[in-house]
Amino acid sequence: MFNMKKVFSRTAMILAATVALAACGDENDAEVTNTSAQKNSSEPIVVYSSLNEDAMTRIEESFEKTTGIEMDYLLFNSAGEASSRVQAEGKSPQADVLIGGSVEFYEPLAETELLAQYASPNAKDLDPMFLNVDNYFQGWYTGVLAYVLNNERFAETVGAKGVQEPTTWEDITDPAYKDELILPNPATVGSGYIYTATQIFRKGEDEAFKYFEQTAANAHHFTASGGDSINLVSTGEFTIGLHWAHDIIKAAEKGYPIKAIIPEENAIEIGGSAILAGTDQMDESQQFIDWLLSVEGQELIRNETARYSVRDDIAPPAGVPAFSELKLIDYNRVKATEMKEDILSRFTPLTTK
Repeated sequence: MFNMKKVFSRTAMILAATVALAACGDENDAEVTNTSAQKNSSEPIVVYSSLNEDAMTRIEESFEKTTGIEMDYLLFNSAGEASSRVQAEGKSPQADVLIGGSVEFYEPLAETELLAQYASPNAKDLDPMFLNVDNYFQGWYTGVLAYVLNNERFAETVGAKGVQEPTTWEDITDPAYKDELILPNPATVGSGYIYTATQIFRKGEDEAFKYFEQTAANAHHFTASGGDSINLVSTGEFTIGLHWAHDIIKAAEKGYPIKAIIPEENAIEIGGSAILAGTDQMDESQQFIDWLLSVEGQELIRNETARYSVRDDIAPPAGVPAFSELKLIDYNRVKATEMKEDILSRFTPLTTK
């Protein structure tokens, strides 16, 4: 379930939707029954987000100051939860914009016409890899996969066995990591699925699943959200996990004894943004997308979250290699989306051992 961090003038409407969904027990199967409440165009735009609250607070402050448009936001633990909420609400959305999480979560929403088409003027100079060809969504940041390693626990456990810190994807198959490793569930976590698809693209499916069986044998469990991986490693409950480098760097800045290790043969997340079909605040929503892609918006997301900008005129965040220095595989996002259902069907038994 999501975390409701901010609730303003649409409280009753959103709570009604929440109750309806909770009563059904499963977000994916739920339907929003309170469709009688109509949004008022004079109200703030509502943004569904899987970013953390610190980032959303700064986005809200800067966007409102620059444009004079009020916004509210609702936080979800993962892109999967946010996507499920949009699907459950269908053609009667209780929000106007969806941001955060990999664009792979946006493809199914576009295919079912739950997103509105919009070509922002601030997107015209972006690399085409950040844009949906039909303008249903656009990337507005990128991030690279990384291990999150607890330095202190590593020294006491895996390192005490003479094992060096991992630098490759294969290193975590070492039996020394048995029950010291946690991994994100690819069914619910964007980083988890991109990590899974990355191994398939670099090794082939059959060899990749031999690798997955080895890592699953070492994994204590699979986490439902990417934040869980960082939290549990940061507090020393486990030695190593996996998520985005930018989130690990921001957690390390809070004083936790952790660091980000970026393996080679890697892949990036392209963080998505989209206007929800059915919004009655199209102009305000378009201005929000424009702001996200502006220099101001891009500098803010880099400074506040350590994510890479999608613009060429924004320097990389501190603490990570320049984007051009990353050693990336040829990650085919179209194929990754097409094969997702089959891959998850084959992978899920490994997460429930």
